[in-house]
Amino acid sequence: MRKAICFLGVLVSACAMQARLYDLDNGGVLQATYTNSGMGQGAIKIAHPTDGECNGEYRTVPRGSWGAIYYSGGGSAQGLGLSLSNPGAAVVTCPTGRVIECEYVTSGGGTGYCRDNKGSRYRLMF
Repeated sequence: MRKAICFLGVLVSACAMQARLYDLDNGGVLQATYTNSGMGQGAIKIAHPTDGECNGEYRTVPRGSWGAIYYSGGGSAQGLGLSLSNPGAAVVTCPTGRVIECEYVTSGGGTGYCRDNKGSRYRLMF
């Protein structure tokens, strides 16, 4: 029902949606809020317990080579290219210099993997 209300509200304003990043190394959970304007892109904020409010953007990308972070479980993979219907990527930066990058797939909900420049890996759920 929330998605239907959000969809109808697109003409008036963007909807704030929630996501979670589960830290695969220490079990912590980061809360994220992103705007959904129905255009497959927008702003994202992550509340990080030590790094403050991290801000960035997400974008659903066209089909093609995609998935190095997602399909390696947050690690890295070379030469991986998959054709998916709704893949996307996000990046946020924190005031302390932490950068979190994510890759995801979405179809009525979403799942993905993220990593940051400090060595942490996350499972993304939204």
